[in-house]
Amino acid sequence: MQTEVRSLTANGSSQPVVISTHIAPANVALGVFFSGTATGATATVQISMNNPFSDAGGQPFTSTTNTFTWVNHPTLINVTQNTLDNLAIPATMVRLTCTGMSGGTVQLRSIQAGLVT
Repeated sequence: MQTEVRSLTANGSSQPVVISTHIAPANVALGVFFSGTATGATATVQISMNNPFSDAGGQPFTSTTNTFTWVNHPTLINVTQNTLDNLAIPATMVRLTCTGMSGGTVQLRSIQAGLVT
């Protein structure tokens, strides 16, 4: 298993973490972590069911050029402190979205069970 990390130092959305849909059940550990100076920041983890390879339409895979459908994780919404949860439903991607950033770093760390690297 390998930890995927996405970091934000300003308001916006991170690059997505692609989740394998070939592993059942789809257990993914998710953690949101704030650096000591990320005061005032609010973080939300978002989930997509889109296929990142066929829905990209040949465009570079970025969060700004692709119009995937994103929904908020059921409990990782408006998080303001280090928080752990999981994703036990099939999904294709997760990303971190932050508002209120005035410094510091907020990270999304994910580990999908069953992947050996």
